[in-house]
Amino acid sequence: MKIHMSVAALNEALDVVSIVPPQARTPDGAAGFLFVLRGDRCSIYSRDQTHQARVNVAFDADSSDAEGSFIFPADKV
Repeated sequence: MKIHMSVAALNEALDVVSIVPPQARTPDGAAGFLFVLRGDRCSIYSRDQTHQARVNVAFDADSSDAEGSFIFPADKV
């Protein structure tokens, strides 16, 4: 899966969604942000035990070669 979007828009979206730090999901304590691609929209989610945050980022329809979802590791942001 390849996505092309503005780095500034992505960083801005991650700044907003990271208000709710993602909780650990793996046995070794790794956490991540859920990216969901549909058409020309990318929704980024973060969730802990009591809160959830979502940000929508728009990009050119031809900037993605697939639809679906993936987890981006929080420690790589």
